[in-house]
Amino acid sequence: MIKPLNNNILLKPDKERGKTESGFVLPADKTEQVAIGIVEAIGKNADKELKKGQKVAYGGYSGSEIGEFILISDNDILGIIE
Repeated sequence: MIKPLNNNILLKPDKERGKTESGFVLPADKTEQVAIGIVEAIGKNADKELKKGQKVAYGGYSGSEIGEFILISDNDILGIIE
């Protein structure tokens, strides 16, 4: 497992991010603007509101891909999905 440092967050991208709750498939240009992921690990200086297992929205072009994960700054997280 990758341990994020400072204000970085490790996310696992949501495979269903291209679909709405009702099952409609969104065009690629819409799914790339905002992506959905699950928080897997949190750096010690990251935003204290973030918790492991939360679903979050982030900029689709943000972060760095590492295998099946995305390593992203907490500043690139747009919001928590409840």
